[in-house]
Amino acid sequence: MRKTFTFLFFALLLAGWQASAATVTIMARNNFFSPSNVTINPGDVVMFQWEEGVHTTTSDNGAWPSLPLDAANPTQMLNLGPGTYPYHCSFHGAPGGVGMSGTITVRTVSGLNDLKPVATLNAFPNPSRGETTFTLNQAGKEEFKLRITNAIGKTIKIVPLKEAKNSDSKTVVDLSKLPSGYYFYSLITNDKMVETKRLILQR
Repeated sequence: MRKTFTFLFFALLLAGWQASAATVTIMARNNFFSPSNVTINPGDVVMFQWEEGVHTTTSDNGAWPSLPLDAANPTQMLNLGPGTYPYHCSFHGAPGGVGMSGTITVRTVSGLNDLKPVATLNAFPNPSRGETTFTLNQAGKEEFKLRITNAIGKTIKIVPLKEAKNSDSKTVVDLSKLPSGYYFYSLITNDKMVETKRLILQR
């Protein structure tokens, strides 16, 4: 009975961690990744976002296949286990940190102290026809901003988010002047990206 309780406790703990997982974006720019080196938590997703040029996201140690990153394939998503993953662009870099390269480090969860709550941001409705409500579930007292980018990573709008007096805050943003298509909205605090999600605009 005791073993069963312990297993269920840590299973629920891990589920709570995954529910608060973030998406970390790495931009592929003119012969460099930005940011090139990231450290994330288990369950977080890494999104490579193309901005210009033709590149690949190639794992130095074969952890994932060489993925193209160009106008036809503007995003690539990775979900990795704990460990260190060096990567490079096969056109403009090489294994070992040469040229266009970087490292993804996934932390190992060692106990309760590692499980820190994170803020999350959701959009409604999604798909949207213009007026969109962004709900911030805030953890801590940081100041947050909403950044909206188009499919190629160009910043369209940055909006300060209302402070959450209790647990959630809502900010309404009019996107009716933007053309239909796929966009990304990111939660920013202290000039760092907490998460990125996709938003669809329809007319």
